[in-house]
This record gives sequence, structure tokens and C-alpha cells, in this order.
Amino acid sequence: MNKNLFTAPAWLSGSFLSSATDQSPKMSELLLSLMQHQEKAKTEENTPVPAWDSRASFEDLSAPALAAKEVLAKVLEDVCQEFQKLPQMPRHFLNPLYEEFVAYANKLEANVPYLSGNLEFWNILKNEKRETVFTHFLDNYTRKVAAIFLQRLRLVTTLSSLDNFKIGKSALKNPTNFFLKVFKKGSSREFDSKAMQSSLYSWYRPSDNILGDLNRLAQLLPQIPSHDILRLSFSLRPSQQAKAQNRVYELEYLQHYGSFLTSLLLSLPPFLEQHLGSPKRTGVNKNQRSGMGALCCKFIGQKLTTTMESHFLSQEHHKHIPWKQIICPEFKEANDTEESFLPQYGELLFLCFIAELSKEHQLPGLDFIADIMQDLKTRQTDCKKRQASFFDRSSLNFDQQYDAIVINFSHIEDNSLYPKVFNTLHKERNSLRPDGLIYVFSSQKLLVPSKNKQISQLLKKYHLLCNLTLKNLNNRREIAPYIYVFSPKSCGFAPFASASSNEQAGNQCLSLRISGDIKNFQDINSIVYELENFYFDNFQSLPSLFQKEISENFLLEAFSDTIIEGKLLHFTNKDLSRVTHPVFLKKILKNCLPFEQFFSIHNYKGTEQEEKFNYPLLLIIDARNQERINLEIVHGSQFKAKSEEYGFVFCHYFGLIPKLKFIDPNLFKEFFASDIGKQLIDITFGHGVRKIKQKLSSMLIPRFFLGGHELPLAIVNTLAPLLQELEKDDFSFTPEKIIRMEQSLSLLKSLSAKYPDKILSLGSFIKDKIQLAVARLGIKKDNYSSLDFDNSKTMMAISQMGLAPIYPGNPDAFVEFHTNKRSELEFPLTSMKLAEEDGLNNVNTPCLRLKNNDKCIVAIYSSRLLLNFIQNLLQHAQGASLSKILLSLQIPSGQELEKFYAINSDQEQKLSNLLKQTGQILSGIFTQHIAD
Repeated sequence: MNKNLFTAPAWLSGSFLSSATDQSPKMSELLLSLMQHQEKAKTEENTPVPAWDSRASFEDLSAPALAAKEVLAKVLEDVCQEFQKLPQMPRHFLNPLYEEFVAYANKLEANVPYLSGNLEFWNILKNEKRETVFTHFLDNYTRKVAAIFLQRLRLVTTLSSLDNFKIGKSALKNPTNFFLKVFKKGSSREFDSKAMQSSLYSWYRPSDNILGDLNRLAQLLPQIPSHDILRLSFSLRPSQQAKAQNRVYELEYLQHYGSFLTSLLLSLPPFLEQHLGSPKRTGVNKNQRSGMGALCCKFIGQKLTTTMESHFLSQEHHKHIPWKQIICPEFKEANDTEESFLPQYGELLFLCFIAELSKEHQLPGLDFIADIMQDLKTRQTDCKKRQASFFDRSSLNFDQQYDAIVINFSHIEDNSLYPKVFNTLHKERNSLRPDGLIYVFSSQKLLVPSKNKQISQLLKKYHLLCNLTLKNLNNRREIAPYIYVFSPKSCGFAPFASASSNEQAGNQCLSLRISGDIKNFQDINSIVYELENFYFDNFQSLPSLFQKEISENFLLEAFSDTIIEGKLLHFTNKDLSRVTHPVFLKKILKNCLPFEQFFSIHNYKGTEQEEKFNYPLLLIIDARNQERINLEIVHGSQFKAKSEEYGFVFCHYFGLIPKLKFIDPNLFKEFFASDIGKQLIDITFGHGVRKIKQKLSSMLIPRFFLGGHELPLAIVNTLAPLLQELEKDDFSFTPEKIIRMEQSLSLLKSLSAKYPDKILSLGSFIKDKIQLAVARLGIKKDNYSSLDFDNSKTMMAISQMGLAPIYPGNPDAFVEFHTNKRSELEFPLTSMKLAEEDGLNNVNTPCLRLKNNDKCIVAIYSSRLLLNFIQNLLQHAQGASLSKILLSLQIPSGQELEKFYAINSDQEQKLSNLLKQTGQILSGIFTQHIAD
């Protein structure tokens, strides 16, 4: 796999999965390690290993964390006291604080007295007799200030340990000063950090009374595990949020959920690049010193705090991995401003993480942090659309660009979901790099017919590359039931488009589906593990259909899908007869084999060298209609005729050499035309014409095509006379012959269960003969019954009937002149119109009007069948004078023509019934031996 790919199995095994590096373990060793891990996970107790359960108290904290918790209580008290001492907050901080209060009060639907502005708001906050809503808000705010201070102090202690800096009184009171000394402006280490700048949450300066406690806290922080750091942060949460944490909120679950997110962000994109032609991420691994590059990601929507905690717990747990791409997250709240709490808190967690990462890998810590943050800034502002500048890039005001944007709307249950998703996708389009991806975590299915207009607009800007459905994954908690991965249509990228398709045609995607029951947190590891294995095992060749029972609890399925009218065609269809239904899919994978098991496949372009091979069979993949790709097998000698008819732009030709001694091409022809075969063709080639030979090789074919029992000699002798008669190609089906056909078909049906390949071959031969016979009868089907007068058999029969002039005095046709001028009869015939006209007693009378320049000159009244004959005949006489036509035209007797039609129509009906019976037998064979 791609050497830059970081995979979750590596987290589980402690190894970095990369087939392109010399340091990587052998695949067998890696899989053995993974299997050992899985067996260990299965033997563990069937309940979560509680890293922390909020129903328990904080007494199970580590000793350093318990000591730090006591200090934090003093810090929170000191924050409240220092806030009351503030004479006035600067206006550029006071305005955001006031806006935050308004949003807080609206969320609680609290009755707030009228406020004239932020100054009155400030005075109320400072007043000890303030109303309850103000008190709760102030408690919320001061806890955020204390949480930010804790993380800033933690960053200072981590940075000091990298180069053995001493933490003095100044660093304890104002961590920003220490940060600026370490990353001096104008130096090679300079980078911007909003979290370490003065902000609404960073004004706090500890009083001298608690400096001793802070010094003790600074010594404790390096000894506290990361999950305990988060638990300390929980203790700083506002009281009403702390109550919400009384549910089981295990940190171990968050860690596994974070691994699931990381797998989607790092492992899925290279897989989509390989198979779907999505834009390849460029310039990610820039850092030559560490070999690690920044991958900038933005998280927006719901549950951002949970997402942030999950992400960093996972990263901390797997920091021993030598990553190639470091996810640099940015958490944007709905009403995000520069003073928002979550982005600053998340940035501090990230800075602490990469500092710990440098220690883990023995890298020059301060330089490594600066490199990553500078790479991040460059990646966010370096876009192909922008013109290079001679000036300092950091001085320019660029819109931030992201490699990945995660939109989480997994907890919206009403109809407000759809406008929020569509509006957010349209809005975030400008924030996404041309090679970036957008992930939508949705509580409901997005691609539904009722939203087809919005989806049509959306698909003009995006391609849907992948949809992951976890709706049937029970106890998934924070994991969204539907996850969609979009890529922007930019820089000429159109992986599915073709010259013959419109913007809607060819919107195909990869569908992944996981179902089962999560009984413990290790099960999430199993899901991530199997997804990663699926990416790795199928990186070079993607199967058209994939299904694997992960365990008794889980089922993983994958296949391609097509978006038609805003709906995933195969995925959303619950019909048991659809190949993507879980039950049907399992049977298909059991009863089918890849196409390459039957033929040796060779690209064929008709060159002189290729013609020497003299391939016995030629397979044509006809992609002229992007919505319905057809497969056709013909004799190898038909290449020139077929290539001239179909061309080479949208059609692909392959020479086939059978791997079996006896193989009937009719078996494949019937399969390609069957309902099951069409579905498998759609799924196999649904992603367009990329890697067409690879897809053809993996296309599923019924296993019974390999052959089975030979037909008993008695049955062969019974069918032989009829087959010999059919081979004469006389196309005559007498009543006696039709009876014998019906009896033979009944026999074939009874034998289809034991001899499917032989009966399918015979049935295909019989069906072809019946179709040829129907075509020779010359019966057409349209809005009224008629004959095909261009059919040679029909014309031969008519020529042998008695013919009589149409004018004058033909008993079967009445000619009416619509002109009094003899000269107009010499005008040439330019057009005709066959219609029904009101006759006597309001009875509709068929009429054929002969026109010159849209003027009716002559009208002929007769039966519809006879007028059809006249119209067909006169199509070859346009331009001749009307008088000459009337004097030279001879027609058969209407009675004889009707009799001929009745005989042929009756026989056509019987043959059609035979054809229908044959089709049912052939269809039944596929249903019986594939779907049962």
C-alpha cells in the first residue's frame, strides 16, 4: 500500500503498515500479530475495561492527578476572585463575552432582562446580587478560563522538559511570555498560535497566594497520563454539564471511537485514490527533518467536545507509531469567533500532543513543533488557485484551506437536517483544498428522492466517493448511522465523467455496510481492524462484491453503487431479489467465481501481431451508455465488424482463451442478459472505465458454468430429433412442431436442477431459433397490429396474391380527390399522413392523405392494414406525380391480406408464448443455482 498510509491495524499491533518501506514487517508477521491481538481481545471480559466511568468518583485517579485536582480547585477559586477584581474588560474581549452570554441564555431559553449593551451586562456580572442565569453563565465562563490556564501551564511544562528550561515565577503567572521566549519572533521557530495569544480566556494571572501551589502543579503535570488530564478537565466543567456526564462516559470508548475517526481520515483516502480516481493529496509529507507532515482538518457541527476528546485520546494512545501524516485538527463551533473556547482548547491539546510525540520519537522537540506548525500554516494557505507572492506569506490574509472537513450532524432527528447539511456543504466548498475531502456524519439517509433537486445542485460541486452505513450497528453510540465522503469538482477532476455523459450520469460511489452488535469497546477495534484489512487486501484489485462475517456479531459488505435521481440504486433497494441484499449477497459470493477462472483475458485492438493469436472469442464492453454498460461475447473473427459498428472511444475489446476444455459462450450471453447478470455488470463497472481489465477479471460468474454431470443418453436421444429439426434453419413452426417444443421445454425444466449448464446451453439455442422465427414472421408491435412489409417473407407472400389497380373502382379502397384542378394531380407527392377520420354514424374511418407541400390532394380510405401497406410502398415513390402513382399503383385484396395477417399473428402469439416459457426456464436456472 501507499508508503504514506497510516493504518489502524498498526495501532493495534504496534507496527507501521507500509509495504513500501524496508523497516516494515513482513505481511505474514504483521497479520500474525494482528490475529494474536484479536484473540486476546476476544478472551477479555465481555464488558468495557473501565479506564474511567463517570458514575465512579475521582478517587480512582492516579496519585499525581488527585494531587493536581486539589490544586485546580484553588485555581478555579482564584480565577473567580481575580475576575471580580477586574475594573473593566477591554471592549474587544467584552463584545464576544456578551455575545456568548446571549447564545447561552437562548440555548437555555432563560428569561433575561433587557440589556442596553455590553457595559450594562458587565456591571451585572460584577454585581453579587445578579440573577441566577448570570451566575450560572459566570460559573461556566470561569471554568473555561481555568481549563485554558491548565492546558497552557501543561504546555509550558512539556516544552520546558524538551530542552531543560527552568520554569520561573513569570512562566507560572503568564505562560505566554515563556512561549514567546521559546518560539521567538523572527527566528526559524516562529509560528502563530492563537491559543497562546491574549484572548477572552487567557487574561487570568494567578495571585501570589497560589504560586506555591502552581509550582507544585507544574511538577505534577508531566507525571499525569493524558486520560487523567481529560478527567481533570471534566472536573472543571460547569455543574449542569457535569450532571450530563452521569451517564456511562468511558474514556476507553472515546479512545476507540477516535481510532475509528483516524482510520477514516488517513486510511480511506489512499484507497479511494487507487480505485475511484479521487484527487491525490499532494505536498503532505514536506518535513525532511522528521518525515512527518501536517494534514489540516476541520471539525464542525455537533458533539465537538466529544469528538475532540476522542481524537486526542486516540492520538496519545498511538503516539509511538512513526506517522507520515499528523492530523492537525481545528474545532470550529457554530458561532465561531477568534475568541471561541473550543478552538483554543483544541490547539493547546494539539501542541501538547506533538511535544509528547517528539519526545516519543527522540526528535528535536522545539524544532519539530515549529516545523509541524509552519507546515500547517503553509498547507492552509498554499493553494494552486493562488498566485505566488514576493512578500512574506504570513503577512497576507488568506482564507484557510483544509485537507479534510468533518461535518457532524449525527444527532439531528427532524427535517432540519437536510437544509443544514446542504447549506454547510455549499458553504464549506471554498474552505476545501482541490485535493481535499469532506466527511458528512448524518443521522439520516441523505440521498433520498424527496431531496433530488438539492442533491442535483450538490452533485454539480461534489462527487460522492463513498458512503458508509452503520445503521444496523447496534450500541454504536457516538458513531453516526450514515457517513458520506465527498470530493470537490475542481481542477478538471471528474473521475466518473465522460464525453457522452451529462453531469448526473456516472455519479457512482463505493458503498460500505457494517451490521452487528457492539457488546464491548474491543468490538470497535474489530471494526477498524476489518476495514483496514479490507483496504489493504483489496488495494491492488477491488472486488465487485465483498462480504465477510467478521464474527458472529458483525458483517462487513462492500460494493459499488450508482446515484440515480438522488437515490443510491442498489444500496437502498430492500428487495430480496437485489444482489446487494445481505442474504442474496452471501449466496452470490458462495455460488460464483471470478471471470478470470473461466478465461485468459487479453486486451485486443486488432493489430497484426494480435491477429496472429487468433482468439476464439471476443468480449466487448460497450460503455456508450454510461447508465447501462453492456457485455457481449462474439466469435473472434467478428472484431472488424464490431469495432466499425461500436468504435473504440467507449467500447473495450478483449480476446478470450477458454481455460476449460468445453465451454459454451451462450452460457455467458444468457447470464449477461439476465436480471442478476445486469445487476452484477452495473456493480462491477459502475465506477466507469478505469481499470477495466481488472474489473472484468473480478466480475462474478455462476460457479456451475464450470460444468457438471453429463446428460443421460436417453434424454439426449429424446431431444435429438427436435434439435436436428431446429438446426435446419427453415424457421417453419407447424402446430405439431410447436406441441413438440412445449413438451421439450417441460422436460428441460424438470432437468434444470441437476444439469443447469447443459439445460442453459440447450435453452439458449432454442431461444435463439424461436427469436429468428418470430422475426421471419414479420409481425410488428406498436399502437396497432400490423405487418413488417420490409420483411422478405411478407413481401414474397403479397407478391403471390392477386393484385388490382387502386384506381379506378377497387372494391377495397376508395379514392377521394380534394382538388378541382387537373394540374394539381401532376404535382409530386411530398408527404403522407395516416389518421382516423369521422365517417358515417360517427364511426372512425382510417384515411391516408397524400400531400403536396402540406396540401392534401388525394385521400384514400380503406382498412388500417391495407393503408399500412400503401403507405410503406409509397415511401419509395415520394417525388413522383400523384396522377402517375394512382394509375400505376396495384394493391392486394384486403381479404387475402387480413387472412395472411391472422395466420401469422396466431403463429407469432404461440411462438411468443414459447419464447416466454424458455426465458422463464433460463431465469429460473440462475435464480435456483445462484440465489438459493
